[in-house]
Amino acid sequence: VAYGCYWHNVLSWWRLRHRSNVLLLTYEEMHANLPAVIGKVATFLGKELTSHQVAAIADHCRFQQMKRNPTTNAAQMPKIAGESDFMRQGKVGDWRNHLSEEQNRRMDVWIAEHVGKEQLPLVFV
Repeated sequence: VAYGCYWHNVLSWWRLRHRSNVLLLTYEEMHANLPAVIGKVATFLGKELTSHQVAAIADHCRFQQMKRNPTTNAAQMPKIAGESDFMRQGKVGDWRNHLSEEQNRRMDVWIAEHVGKEQLPLVFV
């Protein structure tokens, strides 16, 4: 990972998941039902939103909107040679179009080595 240890980041937050001031979300969860996730975030923050506000936030958070927005697309971050754009296609499961069976097997081993006994909600759609 170009910007630090992926597993250190994920596992350090996962271990704090039961704290009242930590809310963990997954991209897959947002992709499946963004309005529901917006509601979850609002509840976590103690805010009430109208259905119009939820719809406006969902529209603003659509992948294509965020990809065009220099504030969210990491366009200002220095790009590391050989790395792809920060925001690629926004498709859940697109890894299947890029990894061979052998690469997928190696990823499974890498994940198992780092996750250990943690019960991370990993979804590989």
